[in-house]
Amino acid sequence: GVRLAAFSPDGATLVWVTARDGRSVIRAVSCTASGDLSKGRDLAELADGIEELSWSPAGTQLAVVARVPVDRSWFETPEDRRPPLRLTTLRFSADGIGWTVNNRRQIFVVDAATGEVRCVSDGTADDHDVAWTVDGGSLLFTSQRQPDWDLTEANALHRLDLATNVVDTLTDATREIVRPVPSPDGTRAAAIAVDIARYPSSAFPVLIDLASGEVVDLRSVVDRDVTAGSVAWVSPEAFVAVIGSEGRME
Repeated sequence: GVRLAAFSPDGATLVWVTARDGRSVIRAVSCTASGDLSKGRDLAELADGIEELSWSPAGTQLAVVARVPVDRSWFETPEDRRPPLRLTTLRFSADGIGWTVNNRRQIFVVDAATGEVRCVSDGTADDHDVAWTVDGGSLLFTSQRQPDWDLTEANALHRLDLATNVVDTLTDATREIVRPVPSPDGTRAAAIAVDIARYPSSAFPVLIDLASGEVVDLRSVVDRDVTAGSVAWVSPEAFVAVIGSEGRME
């Protein structure tokens, strides 16, 4: 099957993910030719299932997220022959996924010309919800890197500099942040948040200053659930999103 299909920023190339022999294959096809997917080429391959894929602003790289086993041989061993798994955290598995404590999501960058794959996560945490900064030099992502990560759903927004691999933590970890989307001028990011301390909470929009880390709660503007992944900037000062209202989507 075809998953995570995405056009390059200039619309000239379409990439998608397919499975082959238990591995994830990123395929690409030129949209200036016939557009026949059967004429696509293998661009890159990962051993594990890809969950996210996004183009860099210049269309020269792809960011992908995949779960990577800490010990691949443990997963490849039949379940009745696996050695015991020693658990030291309260959160260790998830419905529909299975073991997560030894199977974290990691970020990879793929060269769109050569297919070279580079892991840019440091393997210490579960990294996901990736977004490119507007200059293409860094990646925004959410992760639980705080000491009490296994006691809460709260996370923080981080920024990874691709030139130095330095990770900066931009916000505190007092809420759950989902799907950050940088503004056109690159100064802020719109995201969806959940107030963990006061749960049950709506999934509400927030604005995050990427220089100071200040998080502005926009529930005074929109007090309904906002659909994750629906945020789209229409100008440096405004974005649109899909919200739920009285059983309808608006």
